Amino acid sequence: MKNFNKTIGAIILFFLIISLSNNVMAQSNKGRMAGQGAGQGALIGAIAGAVFGGGDFIGDAAEGALIGGGIGALSGALQGGRMDRQAQDELDQLVQEFGEDNLRGYIELMSCNYEKSIALFKVGEVSGNSDHRLAALWLQAVAEKDRRNLDAVNNLYPTLIENDRDIDDEQQASIAIDQYVLILREDRRANQLPSCR
Repeated sequence: MKNFNKTIGAIILFFLIISLSNNVMAQSNKGRMAGQGAGQGALIGAIAGAVFGGGDFIGDAAEGALIGGGIGALSGALQGGRMDRQAQDELDQLVQEFGEDNLRGYIELMSCNYEKSIALFKVGEVSGNSDHRLAALWLQAVAEKDRRNLDAVNNLYPTLIENDRDIDDEQQASIAIDQYVLILREDRRANQLPSCR
């Protein structure tokens, strides 16, 4: 029951982030810098809720809405854009908490660049930070499921179960991955990106 409560908490966090980040992205320089591939950051927020507990890894739920802005700032920077001080501070905090490779991989995943995103998540898997490693595993599983590589997803189950104390079996892992894929696809729609089909 504890595991399902945590999953429900992550889903609630997803809806909070979507509703609040729309306002943040519309009013912020970071939103203009985001461009293609930035997304709303809801998948990052949902996985953060599972990995870090309660999704409260930046501060509180309202600050969690800035995840989309941080993702947008990173996407803009990767495209040669400039960031103001606030955007840089928010991005620095997000990178510290989540790992730069994971965030870069997420941006690539938003644009359906599976090979590059998975390569970045694999780098995240060897991070010195155990939370970054676990987030990288989840993101890799989401990427593989999104591109319908079920053999790769099945191969990740044992590692997810071993590393995430809240996942007891393959069924729980499968349910979580399916939910995360739906959130990823909603991120793409929210950012007016095409589906990967």
